[in-house]
Amino acid sequence: ESLKAFNAALVTFMLGVEIDNYNAIVDFYSIAKQYIDDYKIKKCIIDYADCLIKVRDGLRMKPHLLALLQARFDVIMIDEFQDSDPMQSEIAFHLGAIKDTGTAGAKAWHKKTIHPGKLFFVGDPKQSIYGFARADIRIFNQVLDLVKKQKNAEEVTLTTNFRSTPKVLDFVNNSFSKILPSYAPMIADITTPKGKAVRLDLSVMLSPDESFPISQKRERES
Repeated sequence: ESLKAFNAALVTFMLGVEIDNYNAIVDFYSIAKQYIDDYKIKKCIIDYADCLIKVRDGLRMKPHLLALLQARFDVIMIDEFQDSDPMQSEIAFHLGAIKDTGTAGAKAWHKKTIHPGKLFFVGDPKQSIYGFARADIRIFNQVLDLVKKQKNAEEVTLTTNFRSTPKVLDFVNNSFSKILPSYAPMIADITTPKGKAVRLDLSVMLSPDESFPISQKRERES
């Protein structure tokens, strides 16, 4: 029945796209979601979003689970944080927070006190490219503000670049400083001798020998 409803809603949705019918699109979403939820239950599967929702809800509502996971991790470092979504941010704060009194959801995640030295975020707002996966640069900025308000918290800006030459960085710094008001110029840590090109060595395995140990294959691939 849900499949029939889905197909009927899909036809209505396509008509809605053609005539810019917002209501048809909203109706299609609710029916499509129900069909997908029914399918996942039938097949006993969950997707990535389900994983996040279940973890977040568990940390909110189950004090014993929250306490268990808080005790399990001494240090939590989250890389590429500029591509995190709201649920991932909430999970991080739950895990890094000082143990609450009462229920797991006694405090909203953004009001929690982080255990000193437990939670680290690494990210670059200029590299935020996962908007299609619910990544929101506003969350990055919000978390940055929340962290800076924590006791003994510190924001560290990495301005040393270990990949690019000074000429490349001069161009990048000049361009981004005109676009981003808070842009921090980068400083090159490598230099290119005058008149010489940068040398790049690549080791490529064109015809893998099946007799190679897997560790050697991985090393050559990397």
